[in-house]
Amino acid sequence: MKKKYFSILALTAILISSTVFYNPTSASSNGFEQGDQYMPGAYDKQSESPTPYNWTRNSPFYSVESNPTLKWELDLKYLVRGNPTIGSDGTIYVPSAKGDINAVNNDGTLKWQYKKNGATDQLMGLSAVIGEDETLHVGNLALKKDGTLKWIYGTNNIRHKTAALDIHGNIVYTEPDIVNSLDPNGKLNWSYKVPGVLSSPSIGIDGTIYIGIGAGTDKPGVLALNPDGTVKWRYVVSITTSIVHAFGSIAIGEDGTLYFGNTKDTIHAVNPDGTEKWTYKTTAEITTDITIGRDGSIIFGSRDKNIYALNQDGSFNWKYLSVGIPQISPIVDKNGNIFFQNNLYELVAINSIGKFLWKYNLQSNTNAGSLAIGKDGTIYAVSGSKLTAITGDIFEEINYCERYSTLQSLTEEDLNSQEAIDKAKKDLQSLKDALNELENKINRAESSQQ
Repeated sequence: MKKKYFSILALTAILISSTVFYNPTSASSNGFEQGDQYMPGAYDKQSESPTPYNWTRNSPFYSVESNPTLKWELDLKYLVRGNPTIGSDGTIYVPSAKGDINAVNNDGTLKWQYKKNGATDQLMGLSAVIGEDETLHVGNLALKKDGTLKWIYGTNNIRHKTAALDIHGNIVYTEPDIVNSLDPNGKLNWSYKVPGVLSSPSIGIDGTIYIGIGAGTDKPGVLALNPDGTVKWRYVVSITTSIVHAFGSIAIGEDGTLYFGNTKDTIHAVNPDGTEKWTYKTTAEITTDITIGRDGSIIFGSRDKNIYALNQDGSFNWKYLSVGIPQISPIVDKNGNIFFQNNLYELVAINSIGKFLWKYNLQSNTNAGSLAIGKDGTIYAVSGSKLTAITGDIFEEINYCERYSTLQSLTEEDLNSQEAIDKAKKDLQSLKDALNELENKINRAESSQQ
């Protein structure tokens, strides 16, 4: 009977392996995943989120599926607009418009603060990226993990954008009308002057550096630089438009395609050689950077209050109508759920096909900001001067075939402790629960046919 039961269990597990089941969890063991389409930069791979931009905005962690609740809130006193990044110990790093870099413990207490003296508003859109040795790179300066200065290049009062790291640990960052590359010790490799620099850099798998160029120049669009700082190509959009990457960077798809939106109504897809692949027009201005979904969908927000998802060929997939205007960059968790803020200071969650999950009022009175997801599923949201941590019911997808195979292969030697036995019982119960859920689903379907 036991053998027959497990045979049925195995067959059912195979049949339902493509069906999504969820199990509440409080943690995930995965680390940072940059994405094959980007150069594997010298980021700290143990950090939960060492860079906000140089990837597809896909978190490797499961996050809040339902019942969002406040975990804690910290007022940093001054406006924050850069993305949070998260270290290996759970420390959250956020800049303020006054010029401070704040390190916040994952319990919501301030760990340290580095005061970057200079012009107010210089850190708008700037985030700290975390290198392999846990050095924090903030534009043209590097901080040690304890918040003390390691080195600085140039002056302390220039407005920069978030840096990107290449495979050798070189730091590429932008400031008004300049793209700079520094070596890991803060020495200048090269500098390229170009009017209208708007975005943070993205670095492709071959080392090509992509920069968004704004309106007010004769060549707004995308500038592609070789790793040595020489021009590779330029893609130019209409003179009357600008790309929308004032706080983000250009997204890169799995096949190397570049995606960005202009400040009118058009999404551009550009091949790695600089030729146009396709364009897509919405009914209003693009208001967010591009996020690439788990299924490859091109996800962005518009002033018409919709979150759009396009297929990779540029055709329409779906849209979700929000109450407010989506802002900054949506972020995607491991389940494919999409999280974004709107101009009504709401944090909104939808699933991978654009169905509403939940929303949470951040109770701010100014600028919606950016998001990051911690390994325990906590969502860190910047809004106004506040950093808010949101938790809730977090569900992890289970591979039931894999779980069954693991249980089937267990020997008595494997079950030599009460801890091992308890784990096996728990895993077996999860399989039974899945079978019960499937049986109930079949019974409901059968009843509806009668």
